[in-house]
Amino acid sequence: MRVKVSVIMPVYNCEKYLADSIKSVLAQTFTDFELIIIDDGSKDKSRKIIEEYSLKDTRIKAFYNENHGVSFTRNYGIDHASGEYIAFIDADDIYDNKYLEEMFSVIINEDADLVCCDLIMGYNANTFDAQDKNLKYNTICISNEKNSFKRAIDLGMGISASTKIFSTELINKYSIRFNEKLSYGEDMFFCWKMFLVSKNIFYIPEKLYFYRLSGDTAVLRYHDSLYEKYKNSYRDMLDFAEENSLNDEYFCSYLNMNFSQRLPSILKMELKNPNNHFFDKLKRIKMVCDDNQIREGLENITKKQTIYKLAYKKSVYKLYFYIYYQNLRTKIVRKIKSN
Repeated sequence: MRVKVSVIMPVYNCEKYLADSIKSVLAQTFTDFELIIIDDGSKDKSRKIIEEYSLKDTRIKAFYNENHGVSFTRNYGIDHASGEYIAFIDADDIYDNKYLEEMFSVIINEDADLVCCDLIMGYNANTFDAQDKNLKYNTICISNEKNSFKRAIDLGMGISASTKIFSTELINKYSIRFNEKLSYGEDMFFCWKMFLVSKNIFYIPEKLYFYRLSGDTAVLRYHDSLYEKYKNSYRDMLDFAEENSLNDEYFCSYLNMNFSQRLPSILKMELKNPNNHFFDKLKRIKMVCDDNQIREGLENITKKQTIYKLAYKKSVYKLYFYIYYQNLRTKIVRKIKSN
């Protein structure tokens, strides 16, 4: 029997928060959904927790795989989804109890292909519960605006797949999946492709999703060859747009600019590379700064922060020490906040 929404939850070593995450989905006021939980080879008690909840609620479909990474796991969930629409949740995050109800009401009322809400980030879910529930929010239509793709990005809609509900029909029609070679920023490219193929896009400026900050967030981990993986992903994005006749001059220039905006993440990973010594890292930084696509994008970044100014001037040594300081500062701040 087909349900309205398939909620996909990838799990990997998340025993500390997993139960709360599952309960937040099961407590939804909208009930016509299935919860697809895929354990990605966890080594902790995550599987035991999944099994316990699977016995309590028949809406849960549980799968247990060897470790493949979050993109493979989400794609696995898509392949096993029976819902007309697909939503995602990370195993340490939480839905507001009206997340599905409010999102799906927009789908019904507006015949939407994609709906996005706002999120709140924090270390403690109490900040999520403490929101003013009496506030009224006006739904924003994105699809009828000029440069709707850019408008969606400017509203912050392009980063996380977990704050959205997508049309399963469009996902499968265009064979849109998460890039399994990319371990950082993979959400963005999935969302972008869905923006391009969706005719009716709506945004609810209401915080319905709690994104938990922790000491193990992706931004703090080392991701090998991030520059090359990003470059290939942007190329794939452009190819996708061209193959489906969704391309235009604005889109190309925006991709270049956005690629340039990945510089902070790319350069941070270059400094974290455990296999490269100081001068090897300097060579890599120079190579990134010399990239023609990045340089073209830097021309269009109107508000140049220090890192972009240094990259544009190819000030390799200054960039190295600037990023080194930023990495150190981030570690200290997150450690303080998490204690």
